[in-house]
Order: sequence, then structure tokens, then C-alpha cells
Amino acid sequence: MKQHIIADRYAKGMISLFSLPQFRDLRIDISFLLKDLRENVELNSFLSSPLIKATEKMKLFKEISATLHFEERWNGLVQLLIKNNRESHFETILEEIDRMLLEQLNLCKVTIKVAHEIDDNLKAEIEDRVSGYLHQKIIPTYEIDLSIGGGFIAQTDSRIIDASLRHNIDRFTQNHN
Repeated sequence: MKQHIIADRYAKGMISLFSLPQFRDLRIDISFLLKDLRENVELNSFLSSPLIKATEKMKLFKEISATLHFEERWNGLVQLLIKNNRESHFETILEEIDRMLLEQLNLCKVTIKVAHEIDDNLKAEIEDRVSGYLHQKIIPTYEIDLSIGGGFIAQTDSRIIDASLRHNIDRFTQNHN
């Protein structure tokens, strides 16, 4: 809980430094940083370790941030996190910034499970249906799940839209027993 309060505070501060036209590039930076942190466990441990000197952490982060759109602002954030001993919250802060950006852009990340590969026309139809239901533009990620039989299951952080064959059969069976 405390981590989310901290993340919320830093995320709001970071977002306040940007304007709407910069949000796209900011999301690209976040995606790059999150990918680095998640794929490189040593990097995350290094940045979070209380045994590593602040100057060493900043030196490494400056190398990482050299290719980012907003290098100086990211360096400023990380420097502030290090100064306040909050660098272990960096990943959560990035996730919170991204969540807030999506909210501002009226976008929603959706995982869509389908039983098999589908063509682009069917993907567009599903995305339109889910977008209409959520009243938001969506950023879809597709997964194959053979157990659903057919149809799809769309899932956000807080909602599930189950239009799968498995769900419809289960519902039909329950209603006719």
C-alpha cells in the first residue's frame, strides 16, 4: 500500500512536467525502461541495493537514459529517488506513470484471449466491440488459450468480458439443469 502511495506521488509530479503532445514519447520511454528493469534482474537489484553508492547508481542510469526522449527529466527523477532512498520503487512509479498517461489519453490495455490465431479483420471486429463496451480506445494484446473453445475473453485490470464458447456453454448448462 505504501509503495502505491509513493508511486502515485512521484507519478503525478513527473506527469506534470509534460504536455499532452509529449505523452506518446513519454510512454515509449516508459516501455523501454520497464523492459530493461524486467528483463535485467541484476539492473533492478543494482538500483535498489542500499550497498551501492548513489554516484554509481546515477552513472549507470545515465548510460541507460542516454537514448530516451526525455533523458534529463528521467535523470532528475532517478536522482531524486536516490536522494530520498526511493529507488526501489522505480518500477512501480513507471507503471503508475503509464497508467495515468493511459487514463489521460482515454486508452485502456486489454488482454484478449482467443482459441486460435485470427485474421486482422476479426481482430478489428473484436477490438471495436470491446472498445464500445468499455467506452475507451484499447491497446490490445492477444493470447492463445485453447480452453475457451471459441469466441474471446477480454480482460483489463478491473473488468472481464467473457464472450467465449466455454462460458456460453457453461451458462447454457446451468440454466437448463
